[in-house]
Amino acid sequence: EYPENVKFRIIEMPKTLFHDDFGALKIAFASMLENYHILCSGDKGTGKNCFIETWAWITQRPLYAISINRDTDKLDLMGSRTIDANIEDGNVINKIAFSPEVMLEAMEVGGIINIDEINFADPGVTGLLHSICDDRRSIEVPGYRKVSADENFCVMGTMNIDYQGTNELNEALSDRFIDVVFPANTSIFDVLVRACPNAPESEVQKADRIYQKMYSIVQDRDSSLDSSCLTVRGFIQGLNMAKVLGLKQALKV
Repeated sequence: EYPENVKFRIIEMPKTLFHDDFGALKIAFASMLENYHILCSGDKGTGKNCFIETWAWITQRPLYAISINRDTDKLDLMGSRTIDANIEDGNVINKIAFSPEVMLEAMEVGGIINIDEINFADPGVTGLLHSICDDRRSIEVPGYRKVSADENFCVMGTMNIDYQGTNELNEALSDRFIDVVFPANTSIFDVLVRACPNAPESEVQKADRIYQKMYSIVQDRDSSLDSSCLTVRGFIQGLNMAKVLGLKQALKV
């Protein structure tokens, strides 16, 4: 049972369910039984966030999310002190209060928090997760109190490997996660069929053949194609715009 004010975070059936062909959901189940946390690592467009949404739907736990960038700091994860102004007997009384952020709420109610692009964070920020993700499952928050995690609380992070501007997770943090490695997409036909239900199958097949050829070329280290061209979202956008632009022009765009 979850408080009324967080029930909106328990998602209904996602529009796109994770297609599990390498046992990721079974790993998540085994991890859940032991209260372990999960790190989803792999190339872009391999379904990491889709996997987390599907898992949150299966377990019917509130799902919280925070996207990490270079400017994310400890306050964004934990919260900060604020000034509450109240009127008493006609006088304004200012009081210092602490406003918690999503990490603390997820811990207390027993939700899942998705830390997206976790390796973009400064190591000083991710260091906060050490006591949360090990057997202590708690953190002492200055100016607030000690917050202990509910037994259903779980951290799930996503990480694209070798992205520009990312940091390598230190061993102390990575050791606290079960690492689920998402295999690269050699074919995206099934993804495109689910994401573009109105696209003609012939166009989906053409798009997939182009992707497979590009993937093959990128694997050649002497290739002139950069791996950044392998964007699943780009092919989805192209198929969706093809009804106006035509497939060839849409994929060029």
